[in-house]
Amino acid sequence: MIDSMSNPQVKIDGANYFKRRRAEGPVVFDEGYNAFVVTRHEEALSVLREAKLFSSAQAIFSSYNFEEVVTGILNERGHGPLKKVLPMTDPPEHTRVRSLVNLAFSVRRVAKIRGFIEELTTDLVDQMLAKGSAEVVADFARPLPVTVIGDLLCLPRERWRDVIRWTSAYTACAGNIIASEEQAIQIGNDLAEMQNFVVAHLEERRVSPGDDVLTDLLQAKVEGYEPLDEAEILAVAVAFVGAGHETSTVAITELFQCLAENPDVVELLRNADDQAGAIKKFCEEFLRLNPPLNAQPRVAMGDAEIGGVPIPAGSLVLVANASANRDELIFGQTSEQLDPARSNANRHLTFGGGVHVCLGNMLARAELQCATAAIVNRFENLKLAQPNIPESDYGPVIMDWNHHVHKLDVTFDAK
Repeated sequence: MIDSMSNPQVKIDGANYFKRRRAEGPVVFDEGYNAFVVTRHEEALSVLREAKLFSSAQAIFSSYNFEEVVTGILNERGHGPLKKVLPMTDPPEHTRVRSLVNLAFSVRRVAKIRGFIEELTTDLVDQMLAKGSAEVVADFARPLPVTVIGDLLCLPRERWRDVIRWTSAYTACAGNIIASEEQAIQIGNDLAEMQNFVVAHLEERRVSPGDDVLTDLLQAKVEGYEPLDEAEILAVAVAFVGAGHETSTVAITELFQCLAENPDVVELLRNADDQAGAIKKFCEEFLRLNPPLNAQPRVAMGDAEIGGVPIPAGSLVLVANASANRDELIFGQTSEQLDPARSNANRHLTFGGGVHVCLGNMLARAELQCATAAIVNRFENLKLAQPNIPESDYGPVIMDWNHHVHKLDVTFDAK
């Protein structure tokens, strides 16, 4: 019997594990992570909404292995330790920064870049079709969101590949997965390079403002709140560069896998009278069943109770999106099945909830919708080159319990 989220099989595919755990109750204790796992939707959402009682700041980036090594390098070669912002803070500090940063990812900003996403998607698909086969991560799922983030920040194209390396360094700290001093030294150097790069571009925007996210951060004003200070602007910009695309890469990779394994869904979307509407609804259902983050960590700041289960102060609480998104009480007895027309799919918690709901959720949705349209309209006979994906092709994403495929070979015909 699989008893923990730390089991390698659960990290890759925990559907059966979470189904059994939901049957046991809304909260179960996981000995592998020494944490209380919230398995049902109602209780998961209540934890996410209680940001003061269940701290994100104490659970994410609060400390990490070899922190003193990384910090020493940042003090010497960069701009000092990374200031904790957004999910690494709690209200009221979080409220002020989030209110100012929201302007950078407004509906207007995402709508404006939608055309660029569509053009980029077309270019990447053209390259895939010209080759006749593809490795999805390298050929599409990584370059799409990395390039979009680069465009939003007006970063030079020749440096966009560096964003991938900087992201690995950033998430190694956030996920506390630095394994050695040698690795910490490399990570410190990468983060210092990223800081220096971002600072140089911020200075350019002060002199010559543009229509981009960095300018938005520098000019952000909300009545009743002090503007972002220098350290906050740098920290937010670094977070955008370092963490603005990794979960999107995971989602897009698994989108290809989902559609390759469900050709009937491809046909359904291809022939839909309102294809844009059908794709939008399908993407919510896809996100429900395929969250890039299987669980979000919190720390109880005082004695609490979740679903009748007492939670002692200081306890680690894992809000299991992957389980809550399949809760039969919300999504019915077909909760384990892919239903492209599911009417309440958008109740999923893939982007979190409460004050810490994902800042880039509208951008991620736009990327997924454009990718889905491209797959449906331009590929025939999309298939996995290796239907049974080996365990070695999976690895952690940000946190140890989030394991996703890092390599996905596909074959197809041009439509």
